This record gives sequence, structure tokens and C-alpha cells, in this order.
Amino acid sequence: MVYFMNSSRIGKYIKNGDRFRDVKEWQAAIDSYKIAVKIDPKRADIWTQLGHCLKESKKFEEAEAAYRQASNLSAENDALLHLAHMFKVQGRIEDALAEFNALEKTGRFDVAAEIQALREAYSAQAVRWIEAADNERDDQKWGKAAELYEAALGYAPELAHIWVQYGHCLKENLEYDKALSAYTEARNLAPEDPDPVLHQAHLLKMLGRVDEALRTFKNLNTLQPGVPEVQNEISFLTDKLLSATFSNSSGPTQLSLQTTVVDTHASSIIKDDEKYTCHISQIDHHGLRGWIAHKTNDIQDIPVDIYVDGVLYTTITASGIKNKKIHIEFPQGLFNREDSEITVITPDGNISASIIMSLPNSMLSGYQYKCRTPAERVSIIIPIYNAYDDVISCLSNVLSYTREPARLILIDDSSTDPRIWNVLSGCAKSFSNVEIFRNDCNLGYTKTVNIGIEHAGTDDVVLLNSDARVTPRWLDGLRYAAATDERIGTVTAMSNRAGVFSAPSISIDNPLPVGWSEEMYAKAFRRNSAAVFPSVPTGNGFCLYIRRSLIREIGLFDETAFPRGYGEENDFCMRATRLGWRHIIDDRTYVFHERSKSFGSERSELIQYGREIVDQRYPEYNKLIPSFETDPFLLLARFRARQLKELTLDQARRNRALFVISTQSGGTPHTNRDLMHALANNWDCWLLICDTKMLTLSHLKEERWEVVSSHKLRDTVNPVTYHSFDYESIVSDWLELHTFDVVHIRHLGWHSLALPRLASATGASVVMSFHDFHVVCPNIKLIDNDGCYCGGTCTSTPGECSIELWPPNSMPHIKNNWVYYWRERYAHALSYCDAFVTTSPSARVTIMKNVPTLSETRFHVVPHGRDFDVFISPALTVTMKKEDQAFRILVPGNINQAKGRDIILSLLEEDTTGQLEFHILGNHNFTEEHPRIVFHGTYNRDDFMKHVAKIQPDVGAVFSIWDETWCHTLTELWAAGVPAMVFDYPTLATRVRESGAGWVYDHKNVKALYLSIIKDLSNPNEISQKHSALRHWQTYTGVENNTAAMAAQYENIYREAISRRNLETRAFLPKKDISLDNK
Repeated sequence: MVYFMNSSRIGKYIKNGDRFRDVKEWQAAIDSYKIAVKIDPKRADIWTQLGHCLKESKKFEEAEAAYRQASNLSAENDALLHLAHMFKVQGRIEDALAEFNALEKTGRFDVAAEIQALREAYSAQAVRWIEAADNERDDQKWGKAAELYEAALGYAPELAHIWVQYGHCLKENLEYDKALSAYTEARNLAPEDPDPVLHQAHLLKMLGRVDEALRTFKNLNTLQPGVPEVQNEISFLTDKLLSATFSNSSGPTQLSLQTTVVDTHASSIIKDDEKYTCHISQIDHHGLRGWIAHKTNDIQDIPVDIYVDGVLYTTITASGIKNKKIHIEFPQGLFNREDSEITVITPDGNISASIIMSLPNSMLSGYQYKCRTPAERVSIIIPIYNAYDDVISCLSNVLSYTREPARLILIDDSSTDPRIWNVLSGCAKSFSNVEIFRNDCNLGYTKTVNIGIEHAGTDDVVLLNSDARVTPRWLDGLRYAAATDERIGTVTAMSNRAGVFSAPSISIDNPLPVGWSEEMYAKAFRRNSAAVFPSVPTGNGFCLYIRRSLIREIGLFDETAFPRGYGEENDFCMRATRLGWRHIIDDRTYVFHERSKSFGSERSELIQYGREIVDQRYPEYNKLIPSFETDPFLLLARFRARQLKELTLDQARRNRALFVISTQSGGTPHTNRDLMHALANNWDCWLLICDTKMLTLSHLKEERWEVVSSHKLRDTVNPVTYHSFDYESIVSDWLELHTFDVVHIRHLGWHSLALPRLASATGASVVMSFHDFHVVCPNIKLIDNDGCYCGGTCTSTPGECSIELWPPNSMPHIKNNWVYYWRERYAHALSYCDAFVTTSPSARVTIMKNVPTLSETRFHVVPHGRDFDVFISPALTVTMKKEDQAFRILVPGNINQAKGRDIILSLLEEDTTGQLEFHILGNHNFTEEHPRIVFHGTYNRDDFMKHVAKIQPDVGAVFSIWDETWCHTLTELWAAGVPAMVFDYPTLATRVRESGAGWVYDHKNVKALYLSIIKDLSNPNEISQKHSALRHWQTYTGVENNTAAMAAQYENIYREAISRRNLETRAFLPKKDISLDNK
């Protein structure tokens, strides 16, 4: 190209620019015009011509700057008209419409037709977004609906009613400030419409912003005067609403709690029909204080009911001379919601006070215990005397629900029913770890139990009545509770029928909710527990865990004073208490109990006799036992049981799954979110994240994430050892306390390698996913130091391979060296897993080849499923490119060496005729700009199609130089109607060949690669075939392989893993198939 650079006059540069422009030599024209405007920067006409050439070169940002400069220099210039048309061509409808509207106001251009066409396009797009948003809203997917309404408002911001819908969804998604702003926008657009005013007022009231709510209701009354409901709200907020702020110290941190009385008159206001005067002077998260009096009679004691979130917490007795004192302290862990309502109800049924407390998340959780190592083995001792049907039920549950390590000691106390010994004999023959004994004569409960304790040797023991029915993880729960303090001597489970150990109500029979099974109830009970392990004066022998070290210190039960039971455990526990031992209730474990059938009518006499001895020996016992009815932690345990009535049957049936990820960006966490949301109807989904320094445990509730616990690690996960003792201590407790059925590890990067073992130890089934080759090598992508894919077989060239996830040089030399220890150690960690999943057969082969100890039969392939609101169909006809037009190739993703950065640069070196133009959508690490590489910045995957519409690519490219395990960007390209080019690595090559929606190339010879790409892209028939194949993929595979289909495959894997683990970890494995009753 010859540039006329030696002329001293501007006209020559303009003339050269015009000449180059006319023959469409855009870059040469740009260079000439730039020199011209440098000589005379006030020439608006030259700035306009420069803008044209920049636009044709697809340098849209520079073109926009040139057009605006021309407009600034001359208001009569037509530069903004060209700018508006450029925006229109780019698909920037909103920007184009704004420019055309501005031009119309000048009266210089007739652009009415342009404006009308853009508005129609805008409205059509808005309608599509609104329909999609309405569907999500109807399904109560508030976050997704809000995103879609926001997109619709981007096209039609004048729609006030859509701003209102947007506000509703934001409010339900707990984004209150944004919801208020949305209602304000609606009010500004439709100042006479009362609807947004009403919703804004109620939201302000809910948030406790009294003054603002009152003003808004008054505005509403101006719009709609005389509406009784509105006037009542104004009166209520003016005269009845009480607001109080309590500052409470919690350790070194000062917390401010705003407490607002709602939905009732203030406690100091008395209704005429009330029998009681009640005044509440203080309610906060610490407790409640006040007084109550009968209006006419001086009643000695007045019962007052305290409700939390609509569920009875407790009934307290107010006592005093005249005004009866009300005082109760609330235990930590009572409030497990961000907004908790406390209601005080007097005996006549009137609400004396009702307040909502908004508590910071840090105050919502209960106590956190550091569990020491549980006992290595426990012996379960069941003394048996007749009651055949109960024995059958008891043994069936013990054999089904007890996990190792345990042994079962069955002692027949000379039953008169001959079937009993037959059952025990059959049990010992059929199952491992079962020992049976028979007393020659009836020795009584206490002596029989002592025999069992002696047979147990050095084991901790559990005494279990033969009419008890244990439930899943019962022994795990007792062992864990006992290990929380070395001075805990006994642990007792809670029950439906166990006197003061009963829940939800004390000392009565507690029936199951209609439709619930015992297993369902016990699981829900465990998961809703506050895990506070209340201390009590004594345990209960129906299900009593006893530490062996306690037995060594105080001896056995007193079989002389209590030969037949009833009082023996009270005496035993009081002896222990006097020596400094504790007795606790495991408020997470629920065991069902038929209660005292063996003793029949003698039961009352035995109880009275035993109690007399205990009272005589321990005068303090009578002062200790009222705690069973007043201890705040026991009240909390029973309250949590009462809360279960709020659960539906479907909620109670749901299994609980914990998903583990390392980062919240990239394909893995996106797919994980897709999977969790697809499972949410049938599974209770939780999420564990570790970034090496911070652990976060979250719970998916109604489409939003709620942080349950977080912990900053004192010692972070070490990249060499891949352990952190602090991590393992905290995560072990979280796993135990929240009792997951499945722990699905999506990636172990930044987590301790101990995680599978820790999860397995709690009884969870462990599923491990492989989304890359981290298990094979810390390089992850298996790309060696020369940029070659090794497949896990280290190449012989010298040099060191890079590592990912961790800083350089943070690990030993891996190539042909430490990588083998890495695999060995990783394989050992994965030996605790019940199933493995990856996303392509090729990835499975690579992993199995390098880590052959993994089970082939438990290694599944599940492709990633995706949901798309719409597919963009590729063009039915292919238009040939003009000779001067480059093929626009869209390359989405984080483009680095592994994603083909160097290949792109090499192709551009070959492309001396300017036929290729690459568009990078996403992060990248190109170090220099290139005239035919256009960077579009990062993108949100939900906006991918919008970006594609603006870029208008001819084809897409996924130029990964390793065998990816799936590749979401390939799926996204196809959903957007763009055929794709990939390299010949199995996973992507197989997907492209099976679909026909793209090309597979060998990239080793760049020149040959370049010629193949040009040949294929220049062939209209070739392009047409790919478009046809792509439409077929969109019609079938793209629709069928959605997140629901993916979730169904994972559910099958989970259920199979749960069933296998339940069988394999049973303490009592079947020896052969013999029925329990040996009939």
C-alpha cells in the first residue's frame, strides 16, 4: 500500500482517504483521514468520513467517538444519523432508538419510520422476556423471574405494571431495597395508579420503616380516599405501632436488634373483653419480662403461653401477690430464622403482645461442638423377657439401622415364650457380630443388664429396651453426643413415649403426624434439632449410652436395691453426678418406645419403690428433677420437635444432599447450580465452599441461598499435604450435625483430601465428580511444559509442567516424579467414595487409565444438561461473503494457551489476505492487541445470546488443546445457532461428529488448518449442511438433554449409592438368607 505522506497540504490526505474509501481499502482510508484531522481537528466532515471507515472496519467504539466529535463541531452535520444507523446494525436497539428520538426532535431528519420499526422490535423482544418472567414467577422462582423482568424493562422501561411485577419478585427474593426502587419507578411512570403505592407501603411496614410506611399510606389515601383498610393502616401506624431498639452485647461484638410490634394492639392497651391485664416490658433474643393480673379475681398462678413463629415454645406460670411476674430466658439457638415472631397469649386466648425480631445471621445458629473421637466400638445390650412382637420389631430395626462399629448382645432373661430363644438363635446364626445368652432362671432387669455390661469387656455400652425401635443413625448420634465432652457419662435419646424424655410433649404418648413413617419422623427430628445436648439429672434405660470409663469409676448398677429395674439408672446417674460426671439428652436422636409391657400392672409399684430409695439416698434429687420441665435447652429441644408440624409430607420425605465446590465462577459451579435447582423439589440441597481460607456452608431455601455457617481457617489447606486440621475439625462437625444422605463432591481443589473420609464416617454416601483431570495431575488439563496434551503419560522432554489452582512453585517437581505420589494419595482419598461421575466416555477412560483403583462399575458418565428459554435458529440460506469481508469467528470462554490463544495468533499470521476476524467473548490473556482480534469483554451466561446477536458471527470456535471433559461454550454456541470448529480431541470431536453441527480439525499443522478453515467457510453448501445439522440438534438433543434429564440420572446414582452404603456399613451383616423369626 502506497501512502501519500510527503504533501504539505491537507487536501492530499483527504483525497487519498476518499480514494481508498471508494475502493473499500478501509485501513488505508483510516490512516489518511486520521492525518487530515490531526492537521485540522475542526473539520467535522472529515471526522464523519473517518467514522464511516472505522464503522466498516468493525471498530465501532472508535467510529462512535468520531461521529460524536463531528456532531460536536457542527450541529448541522449528519454524523449522528450515521451513528444511529450503526447502532441499529449492531443490534443496539436501545441506543439506536435514543439517537433517532433525539434526531426527530431537531426536525432536520425524517426518522419516524425508523423509530416505529425499532419500537416494534423492542416491544416484541420485551413481550418474549415478560412471558418468560411470568412463567418463572408463577413457579415461584423469584430470582430468575426478577432477572427476566429486568431484561424486559431494558426494552420497555415505560411499562409501569412490569416495574410492579419486578418489585414483587425482588421482594420475595429478599432484595428489599431494589424492590422499593422498582415500586418507586412504577409510581413515577404512573402517578395516579394506587397499586405500586400500596405494595411499597406494605413493604416499608414489613421492614419496620414506620415513618416512611406512614407517609406512603397517606399518599395512597390521597389517591383513593375513604378506603377502610388504608385508613386502618394509617391509624394503626400512628397510634398503635411500638418500636424499640435493644442493644445487646455478645462477646466483643455489639449487636443492634430492631424489634417491632405488629399485628396486634400494644401490650399496654386493654380491650374491654379481656379478662387479664398484661404488660410486657421487654422482649429480645435474651428473654421476655413483664407482668399479668386478672381484672377481677386474685388468681394465685396464671399460665401464659409463649409462641415462636406460630409454634408453642412453652407455657410459663406467672406468680406473685398482685401483678404476677412473667420472666423467661431464651436459649441460644431458639431463633433459626432471620425474622422471628414472638407471641404472648393469656389464658383467655387473647394476644397480649406479638413482635418480630430481625436478627443478624451470626445469631441464628445454635451451639457448635468440637467432637472428640467417638468410641472405637460399642456393645448394644438388649435384655429380653417375652413380648415377642416387640422383640421382632426391636431386632429388625437394630439390624437395619445400626452402622459399624458395634456388636449386639442379646440376653434372654428366661422368657416363658419359647419363640424368644428361637428368634435369638436365628439372629446369631444369620448375622455377624451378634452374641446371645440365656439366663437359667429369671434374674430381673438389673442383674441381666450387669451381665451384659461385663460381657461387653472394654466397650462403651448402650442399654436398649426390647420394646424400643431405633431409627437411622441412632447409634452414630449417641456416639457423637458422648464425644462432645470427656466428662459425659451417659446419653439418652428422645422418644415418643419415654416420660420426661419425650418430645414434642412431655410425659404423654406422642403420635406420628398423619402419613409419616417412623423413619421419616426421626430423620426430620434430627435435621431440625438445635443440637444443644441438654444436661439432665439422670438418664433413661430405654435407650441409654454409657461410657466405659464411667463404669470403671463407679461400678455396675445396684442389682440388690433395684433387682427388677425402675430406679437403677437414677441411682447409677446420681452416683456419677456426685463424682463430677454429666448426663445429657441427645436431642438429635429419636427412638420409638412401646414402654413397660414386660412388667404390666406391677409397673406403678416398681416406680414408687424405686423412687423412695433414690429420694432416701440422694436428698438433692428432688431439687434437680424439675429441670426436665424448665431447662431452656430441653424446652428448645421439644420446641424444635413441635416445629415439625410445619413440614409437609413432601418436605419430610426429601433426602438431603451437600454439594462441594471450590470456586463460584466457571463451568463447574454453574452446572452445580443447575443440578441443585433441578433437584430442589425432591432433595434438600446444601452447598459447601472453600477458597483455602474461608469455609462457607449454605442452604438452598425457596430459590435463594441462606448462609448457615462460616469459618475462617486458622491453618489453611496446604497445597503439598492437601490437609488442614482446622478444616477437618470444622467440616467433620458440620457433616455430623446436618446429617446429609449424600455428599456430592464436585471438585476437591482447595478442600482437604480427608473430605470423602469425613463424609463417609457420618453415614453419608459420597459421590465424586470429575470435571477435569485434577485426580490425575495438579496440572488439571494434562498439558505439559511444551504445550502438548499428555493424557496423563508424562512426556520425556525436560522441563517442568505448570500447576493450577495454586501459586507456582508451591508443589514439588511433578513431571515424571511427584505426580505418581499425587495419584496414589488421591486414589486413597477416593476409596471412601460410593460412586464416581464424569461427563464424557473419553474422560472416564483417561481417569481409569491413570487411576486404575477406581471402581469401573461405580463410575458413571452423565452429560451436562442445560435449559435454554429459546434457541436461535441458524439462517435457512447462506449468503456468500464479499471478497473484502472477513469471516467473523466467535471464540467464547476464558481464552488462554489451553483454550487456543496461540493457535489463533498463528492462524492470523497465515491469514495475509485478511479473511479471518476473531471475536473474543470472555476473559483472555492476549498480551497485545491485533487489528483482527476484537475483544468484547466478559459475559454472564444468561446474556450469551444477546452478545451473539450483537457480534453476528459466521461460526464459533472452541480451540482447546486438551481433551475437555464437556465444554459449556460449545453447547451455548449451538443454542445460539452458531456452528462450531473444534480440534480433534475425543470429547469435543465426538460431540461435533455425532451432531454434525461443526467441523473437527487437526491443529498440529497450522498452515493446513488455515487452508481447511478457509475452504470450509467459503463453501455455501458446507455451511448450509452445518446449519441443518444444528437445527436438528436444537430440535432433539438440545431440548432433551436438559437439567431435568441430568438431575434424573444423578438421582438414580444417589439412590443406588445410598442403598449400597446402607448395606455395606451395617454393623450386622447377613451370613446367609435366613428369616429373622426362623419360621
